Amino acid sequence: MGDEDALGAMEADIVPVFLPEKSLVKYGMKLSEDVGHSVAKHYFDTKAIQEECTALGFMCDFHAVRDRVHTWTQPSILVIKDDNGQYGENYFWAASEALVKHFDPTGSGSAGGDTGEPQESEAERLARVEREEQERLAEIKLLTYVEPDFRPRPWNSLGSDAEIDSQWVEGSRKRAPIAFQFLKARKNFGGKYQFDNFDEKDKQVISCNRQIDKTYDLRKTCLDGAFQSAEQTRDAAVQASNFRMVNSTTLYSAVEMSDADRAQAMESGDLLRVVKTARPLIQMAIEQNLTVDIFGDDLDIGGDGELPLGQKSEHVKFFNTFVDLTYSKNRRITAIDWDPQRPGSVAVSCALSGSEDEVRSSSQRTPSSEMLSPQRVDMAGRPQPSAVLVWNFNDLIHPEMILEAPDEVFVFRFNPKSPNIVVGGLANGQVVLWNTNNRRVVARSNDPQRDLDLDNGDHVGAQQIAHIDPHLLSYTERSHSRPVQDLQWLPAGFEVQKRGDLKTNGSEPYPVQFASLAGDDHLLFWDVRGDVTAQDQHDNDGDFRWTPVFTLDLNGFAPTCMHLAVDARNSAVFVNENGAIALGSWLPKKDAALDDIPPGVEASNTNVAVSAIFDAHSLSCHTLQVSPDFPDLILAVGDWTFTVFRIVDATKQLQRIFHSGCASDYLTGAVWCPNRPGVVITTKANGSLDIWDLCDQSHKPAAPEMMISSTEISYAQFRPVRYRHVRDSLPRTVGSSLLIARCRSGPAGNQLPIPYLAVGDSGGNLHIVQLPSNFTTKLSNEVQIMRTFYERESARFLYFKQLHGTTGGTMAGSDRKEPAKDASGEGVAPVRSAGEAADDDAAEKAYQEMLKAFKAKLGVAQ
Repeated sequence: MGDEDALGAMEADIVPVFLPEKSLVKYGMKLSEDVGHSVAKHYFDTKAIQEECTALGFMCDFHAVRDRVHTWTQPSILVIKDDNGQYGENYFWAASEALVKHFDPTGSGSAGGDTGEPQESEAERLARVEREEQERLAEIKLLTYVEPDFRPRPWNSLGSDAEIDSQWVEGSRKRAPIAFQFLKARKNFGGKYQFDNFDEKDKQVISCNRQIDKTYDLRKTCLDGAFQSAEQTRDAAVQASNFRMVNSTTLYSAVEMSDADRAQAMESGDLLRVVKTARPLIQMAIEQNLTVDIFGDDLDIGGDGELPLGQKSEHVKFFNTFVDLTYSKNRRITAIDWDPQRPGSVAVSCALSGSEDEVRSSSQRTPSSEMLSPQRVDMAGRPQPSAVLVWNFNDLIHPEMILEAPDEVFVFRFNPKSPNIVVGGLANGQVVLWNTNNRRVVARSNDPQRDLDLDNGDHVGAQQIAHIDPHLLSYTERSHSRPVQDLQWLPAGFEVQKRGDLKTNGSEPYPVQFASLAGDDHLLFWDVRGDVTAQDQHDNDGDFRWTPVFTLDLNGFAPTCMHLAVDARNSAVFVNENGAIALGSWLPKKDAALDDIPPGVEASNTNVAVSAIFDAHSLSCHTLQVSPDFPDLILAVGDWTFTVFRIVDATKQLQRIFHSGCASDYLTGAVWCPNRPGVVITTKANGSLDIWDLCDQSHKPAAPEMMISSTEISYAQFRPVRYRHVRDSLPRTVGSSLLIARCRSGPAGNQLPIPYLAVGDSGGNLHIVQLPSNFTTKLSNEVQIMRTFYERESARFLYFKQLHGTTGGTMAGSDRKEPAKDASGEGVAPVRSAGEAADDDAAEKAYQEMLKAFKAKLGVAQ
């Protein structure tokens, strides 16, 4: 009892430690994980354990008691096996000198302490091992083999014979014995086998459940059997596996008629009457080719009419989904853009997601309308810092770069020739510019936003994330007054001057200017080469003010998207929230007053040359895409439908070429397929895609309802086909090598590369998918086929215009034409031609005659 009382007093210094099987083998406390027992006590080197705690962290077995380990001053640590689990673990640490002396008074198990006995040197140990090996070999030589005595002995029954005799059943009558023979091929003997270990601690009971083998096959090749019928019967039951039902055949002898029976049947009067009755009917059917196969499947003759000839339906292939727990999770992806020079790099921008009611009306959502959501009204006046995440296929978990912004980014674009320059539009109307060459690397251990994600050790060994601060931020007073909704780079070598004229500059190898659009009816042109030395570009405090080069007033059209073309007319296409689409010029003839503007003052041109305005959709138009194969074709997306327009330079008009049917849910966007001119992909609010193949059918999608996400799809962007000329040197990693290899590979011949589609949803997920091959592989002469299709639809449009005298749109400046007025200002009726008057008189005369006949039939007085 004295020892137990002393141990109870020192129980505070007993520290439970859990040592798994692998650690026991590692420290030499056990031979292997499945062989032998672990030692009862073991000494650890204190310095080695302290270094292991520092290096491995929570992966160390002593991580739970690391504070006490670092304060332990003894040269060794003694752990004792706890067989009964008294202290909660399989081992416990004697964390005091008194406990060490209590459990190991002699210090015989010490590995690093002084036990008082002389330590064995390495030479002595080798001599001892050699001596023990010689003794073992000498003992083996002394062993002699004794031949066992095998002699037959009589059977000694212990009672089983009587039990067997009692269960013996003899037949009621004498009959010949039944002989069975069981055969098995010699090759089926002596097969390979492999034993495995089973730990009884993991599972106490071994259950052999019934398994149904769908590929069940009987391996018996020969079975001889003889059966003898008997009058005696008895009831029996057997429990067997119920396999699936399979088709079976039985081979039996054919039923044959004798010659006499055959002659009697042929001379039967009934048979002759049937033949005489059916002969004329059968002869007529054969002559007129009216015979049919009554056993054939009529629905299978024409094949599958829903698919093109020689093609088959496939599913969307998912490669990876990117999401960041800090910057993009539960946020709406507002824009996606691929790096123009690195095929394995794609960037996304995120904004706050709206409520469920806003998601249902997603087709009407624009950046300006999003600012009126209840969630944003509550946060009015407070900026919401956001970022643009640049993902690389080398790292499928962490973003490669984070482009930080002072407010939410609704749209951004890479510079086509210099991708280190990125511009974006913010929710407060400002324009921001990032230069990815100016990086500041943030260590993961110093990032408090990711501490919770790093505790589980899943991100050990990942590269550091580069954070990019804004290089230029536009001056608030000279920026947009509403959220920026669209951006577009001007081609390299073209610059807009401060007085509104277009200048060609061949010295610039990459684009240096871009245009921004917002709902405040202004189109602003910006220059990325901000002159920080100019005195007029600084405020009173000496801070640089980035202001637009030129401002274009759109006169109340309030566009949401744009397309600017650098051609002879500088044509531009705009769409607005009312569903209208306008064709005009983004650099019309400037006013003469612009020549008097002094240097350093921003010019503004209100002389907007809009040649036509069309009513494309009943609700907001939120997407405007130009065909990559036909630059004169414009794709506009509305609420339930999308429309394809054609720009006619000769007449400066828009022609409605194609108008789709209503979709099953709200449309959120659409993109042209870069490989096939006749394929259009539309995104919907239910998280699915519709693939339209105009070469095959135009009344409905060729592949509807292809699910991508469980939430609304907010943006989609194809990987540009110009990547087929790019050969980068990105290293491959596990999990992304296949995708990067396909992005890098340049296909042989004229075959275009695989067009990967980046799809963003309202949950902050970026999905990289590949569409079915029959929608991405260009058909032979497809460009000519689609050109013929568009020309036919254009001719139909012109016929409709001549027939009804309308084009579906009005001229610039108003939604409907003003009535004609005379010199006094009073309205006058339009002048009709003689032919129109004659047609009206004939129609009126025919109507009066029909009315007179109708009244006479009813008996109504004239």
